[in-house]
Amino acid sequence: MPMAQALAESRNCASAYIMKQINGNGNEAAKQFVEYLKKCNVQADIPAYPSLALGAVEISLYEMVQAYTMFPGGGYNAQPLFINRIEDKNGNVLESFSPQRRKVINETTAYSVVSMMQGVISKGTGRSLYSYDIKAQSIAGKTGTTNDNSDLWFMGYTPQILAGAWVGCDDRYIRFTDNYFGQGAHASLPIWAYFMNKVTSDPACNLDPNANFDRPSNMAGDFNINFVNSDSTELDTEVPTLINDEEIKGESDYEIPAAENTAVEKSAAINTNTTTPKPIKSNVPAKKETINKEAQKPKALFPVKKKN
Repeated sequence: MPMAQALAESRNCASAYIMKQINGNGNEAAKQFVEYLKKCNVQADIPAYPSLALGAVEISLYEMVQAYTMFPGGGYNAQPLFINRIEDKNGNVLESFSPQRRKVINETTAYSVVSMMQGVISKGTGRSLYSYDIKAQSIAGKTGTTNDNSDLWFMGYTPQILAGAWVGCDDRYIRFTDNYFGQGAHASLPIWAYFMNKVTSDPACNLDPNANFDRPSNMAGDFNINFVNSDSTELDTEVPTLINDEEIKGESDYEIPAAENTAVEKSAAINTNTTTPKPIKSNVPAKKETINKEAQKPKALFPVKKKN
């Protein structure tokens, strides 16, 4: 199965396999992964276990959003800001702040991952996003569901704005018991969709609905892949690579480069109007007979004790 399809359909076995290919010697791959997360400025306490490949770690939505900035940002990781500028009553700018960024992957890798995440929306677990009539031509994202439907995620972005949604509780005893609505695609994705529908429809946000992700000039062609249920399974793309230490030499600390270098910095201020949006009529759950029964199964099952 191609990695793009595994990502689109949340096939966790592929993620576990890739972790093993990084380094099959004990816990070395997990240790390398944790070191890489630190380069992405993830501050959470992350133990180095192979289960990291399946998302078995505690991390805040804030840090998750920051980690995702490297994809629409062309390989640059950007630190989110709560305040862009401070003005006095006369409109004079007293202080302004710019996002600090650091290059953690090359732009070819970033674009390849973006293309695969677009497949999540077009062919994978995020297909229901189309029912929300979001005014954006290019959308990429990823759904996520943890064991026993305890944490439900959706991370999504356009070329100009990135956002995330998490549904859950600090006490995991409080969780979803329904295997359909207890999925990131059915609980967190709608939150993201309502938010994105509102900001893309608001002229004050100044977002271009026709914006596309910029393909690097050094890529011969767009990232294109056929899923295994198609006639062909050939991968039509250049092999993406993580950025090496030589490429980021001299950039070990966060810096403030020119604004045009990253799509993240093109995001406009979001309207703070908190009025609850009206429900979108097209947001109708799929009919029961069309629901993928395999996808409804819990992510993990406890062993059943045999009766004597």
